[in-house]
Amino acid sequence: MRLANFTKPVLAQRTRVLGAEHSDTIDSIEALALIIQDQGDLSVARRLQEGALKVRRRLVAPGDIALAPALSNLAVTVARQGDWKTAATLAREIVDACESALGPDHRNTLRAKHELAKFMKGGGHLGESLHLHELTLKARVRLLGTVHEDTLESEDPFGNGTLCVWGLRLSTL
Repeated sequence: MRLANFTKPVLAQRTRVLGAEHSDTIDSIEALALIIQDQGDLSVARRLQEGALKVRRRLVAPGDIALAPALSNLAVTVARQGDWKTAATLAREIVDACESALGPDHRNTLRAKHELAKFMKGGGHLGESLHLHELTLKARVRLLGTVHEDTLESEDPFGNGTLCVWGLRLSTL
């Protein structure tokens, strides 16, 4: 039996009891979307995530960091569909919200920048992507040190030695 079949009754009950715009109901929609995404139906997952994000946008102020998880999940879905431009736009919104709420050097902000750079690479913007990865790597080295897992991830973000090839090994920073 598909996992989505177990989630749908919970969603129906939450909608009936709490209402369609209650945060728990939206959480259930997003959980269902992730299950459906994992099962490979990206178009249905995207529709669910876009609907949930639309409701969340009505409930919070523009640029609120509370939107970051929904934006991130949708960005992954659209990237898996090959819509790199939309994925990068959503990721940029996360970066902006993190910088505003947490500051430019916060670990979550740096994670958001790392993810944005990956989406930019997927969209063919290699120069911009490498530049953003370099800035993120330098910030992580400065803030977290050279052996932190986030720093090591930034050293080789594409898993193929890309930054190392460009002379940006940790040992040179």
